[in-house]
Amino acid sequence: MSNQDMKSNNGTPKSNQTPLPSGGVGGGFLFKLIYAIWYTLSLLPLRALYVISDVLCLLISRVVKYRHRVIWNNLKVSFPEKSEDELRRIERGFYHYFCDYVVETIKLLSISEEELRQRMTFTGTEELNRVLSSGQSCGVYLGHLGCWEWITSLPFWVPEGVQCAQIYHPLENTAFDKLFLRLRERMGAKSIAMNDTLREVVRLRREGKVACIGFISDQKPHWVNIHHWVDFLHHDTPVLTGTERIIRSSGFAAFYGKMTRPKRGYYNCEFQLMTTNPKPLEEWQLTDQYFQLLEQNICSNPTIWLWSHDRWKRTREVFNRRFEVKDGKVIARPKPLTIGFDAKRVVRNATGLGSYSRTLINSLTAVDTSSRFILYAPDAGNDHLRQQVAACSNVEFAYMHSSLSSLHRSLSTLLSPLSSLHKSYWRSRGIVKDLKRDGVQLFHGLSGELPKGLRDAGIRSIVTIHDLIFLRHPEYYQRVDARLYERKFRRTLREADHIIAISECTKRDIMHFGNVPEEKISVVYQSCSTYFKSREAESRLQDVNARYMLPARYIVSVGTIEERKNILLAVKALPLLPDDVCLVVVGRSTPYCEQVKRYVEEHGLASRVLFLHKVPNEHLPSIYQMAEACVYPSRYEGFGIPIIEAIQSGLPVVAATGSCLEEAGGPDTLYVDPDDHEAMAEAIRRCLRGAEGRDERIRHSMDYVKRFENQDVALQILSEYKKLLNPAGSHGATT
Repeated sequence: MSNQDMKSNNGTPKSNQTPLPSGGVGGGFLFKLIYAIWYTLSLLPLRALYVISDVLCLLISRVVKYRHRVIWNNLKVSFPEKSEDELRRIERGFYHYFCDYVVETIKLLSISEEELRQRMTFTGTEELNRVLSSGQSCGVYLGHLGCWEWITSLPFWVPEGVQCAQIYHPLENTAFDKLFLRLRERMGAKSIAMNDTLREVVRLRREGKVACIGFISDQKPHWVNIHHWVDFLHHDTPVLTGTERIIRSSGFAAFYGKMTRPKRGYYNCEFQLMTTNPKPLEEWQLTDQYFQLLEQNICSNPTIWLWSHDRWKRTREVFNRRFEVKDGKVIARPKPLTIGFDAKRVVRNATGLGSYSRTLINSLTAVDTSSRFILYAPDAGNDHLRQQVAACSNVEFAYMHSSLSSLHRSLSTLLSPLSSLHKSYWRSRGIVKDLKRDGVQLFHGLSGELPKGLRDAGIRSIVTIHDLIFLRHPEYYQRVDARLYERKFRRTLREADHIIAISECTKRDIMHFGNVPEEKISVVYQSCSTYFKSREAESRLQDVNARYMLPARYIVSVGTIEERKNILLAVKALPLLPDDVCLVVVGRSTPYCEQVKRYVEEHGLASRVLFLHKVPNEHLPSIYQMAEACVYPSRYEGFGIPIIEAIQSGLPVVAATGSCLEEAGGPDTLYVDPDDHEAMAEAIRRCLRGAEGRDERIRHSMDYVKRFENQDVALQILSEYKKLLNPAGSHGATT
């Protein structure tokens, strides 16, 4: 076609000859402001805009690292045959192209027809125009390749009277939506909202208009619109099928628009005929053909496809779990319970609250495979600890940074102190927005805390409170820390719909210090892994023995070496025991530990007391199993997991009275006053090998601690969840 063919009788560009509906493009201060800025930038020549693009590329690729993880993962799976260097080159090329696309889109607002016709060319138009001239409308399959916004200049290249259009998804921001509508319709193409596509196609056909409609069809479909999967770039890919349905039902000819970029600032779209008679084709044949052509197009020009799009986020496994297809319709299965957890301790704490949290999560997933468990943490934390959470299809981690922009993430990383404050704020308030986004129905605070705003957001909440030692024994804390913990405790009580106490002792403290009614508290004992029940191999015992140079006979104590744990009581009991019996103390050191060590030196006990710090969890079973007994003389605890671990390891235990340790150890564990070292020595003597009644007490204790093992505790927790979410349910204290 000649240039004259592209003009109306009065010589104006064809794009201006017929005013088209603009979808409400009009006033609004924000729109006018954005438009003015965008238009002013667009007046710059492209060579100047490309300088801006180069600067922007450095910023987003090296500083912000915009969607780097998504881009890299997409490239690695899509091109398994390419080396890392080749993939890096494609990644760099993509960032350059992407920034060019941004400034080229800006330029579209003022670029002249003449310049655009030079920079955006179309080939294969002979076949396209032949079909259009015959009176048959066409649907053109497109992808997010090249500067797809420039394809809206197609009206310059098709016969007079053909209505060109593109399908678009309206933007949430009204001002930007108006801007892009004006941008895309500037050259005479009509923008059709995705939900109006079929209605507009029917209207055009009824009015006898021939149309050429572009469909960008490489986006991920919504869950309920997934009807077909293809093998695309080595991914099992759910695909949009609406384009094929419209083309077949309307009798359109189908073309593929192959995009190439001969050089910077220049694009070509080659029309490739797929079919002029789509109705006899098998279902999804057109869709399969489109994705084959698209893959070939991408492989020949890999840098100009939108790799930053999280195209493969939706998997067949999740789809099959959440949906079913009946009579061609995708129907959601009964919605699973979605439970969120405060998982900071899961990825940060090796023992204590971290151990409790990981054990409980693993226990829950073992008995409930239908609910969705989302673990929220400020960051990924420690890889080793995170990997202790069993990999299950219904368990996922969600981090604070997943809800932030790339720029925000980068600034947070650069400003470390600000990042720490932001993480704290996110845990205490900001997380609620993420919970709502993910459809969380119930949030479980695993470490005695709940964020503010759960009630206002309509999210039910439950919190596990382990102890209130900071209120019962504030002398063990810095004054500012005790006050901070108390403040969090009071806030949590205001948010919590229900409370889980890990012992009757903790329940009593909550009722006393928090003035909480008994019916709002359930006692669910802390779950304990069965990990310590397994007998270690003899070779393993020998390796651990040699590594730590353990004495021939010893009693063991496990736990942070702090004043409250009161290990000095066991040290004072040593002189009253046989000379060959030693004490092995395993735990993190504190200033109190130095106090204990001084006592050991002053009383000539250095050869009988061994302190072990930073012992990995995998060595603990061996240390327990080679001991003769376990001592746990703590003055106050919320529960006392080391007691259960020792009993599971086949040891008799001596613990202190005054808190909840009687609940953890049961009636066959021996208990002494936390200040009576003579009673401690006598109790230890009764637990040494060969002592009367020792084996019977061990057997009874092992039967007793079965109540704390994973599955029973998990079922109790699930019961609390269901009672909380069922309006007809009732809360009651359980033991």
